[in-house]
Amino acid sequence: AGTTPQGTDPTTSFTVLNTGGAPLEITGASVMNSVTNGGLFSVTPSTATISAGGSATFDVTLSGSLAGSYTTDVTFNSNDPATPSFTFTVTGEVIPKRVTQGQPQSGAPGTEVRIYGTGFDTDKTDVVTIGGQTATINNVLNGGAAMDVTVPSGTGGGTVNVSVEFTGGTTSTLANTFDVVTGG
Repeated sequence: AGTTPQGTDPTTSFTVLNTGGAPLEITGASVMNSVTNGGLFSVTPSTATISAGGSATFDVTLSGSLAGSYTTDVTFNSNDPATPSFTFTVTGEVIPKRVTQGQPQSGAPGTEVRIYGTGFDTDKTDVVTIGGQTATINNVLNGGAAMDVTVPSGTGGGTVNVSVEFTGGTTSTLANTFDVVTGG
């Protein structure tokens, strides 16, 4: 299922090809959900009829709600007398949403700062604060791995925190990492 930032649900498609001369009935496509994989996998559709020489696509999805590495077995049961059951393993990793750094590390209100991390919402719905003031998100780049924000007017001078409250409620903070320069 791949690697994804927390809060997104990656889907990997698998195609089943019927090389036989009769319809292939997939009577059950399932995933082995367990405590170790958090019950975070699903497969759709769960059944299919594939005509001779035809194919069907199945999607395995990993819920990106919990950070961690996960593995599951995907099983297809069918009416194929030679291989009535076929199982393979799928792995996925959910990377926690977090802020890793900001550049530059100092500036006056109005300065644009590039924040790096994982899982920034490309629709710009995360909330960024610099020194307790809400910053404007100008751009989200690289599929949510960076964003440009503007230091808000009214941000006091000195060394402050830069925080991102991600869509869904997770917050990540760069503590005491930005120096707000004020006139005077």
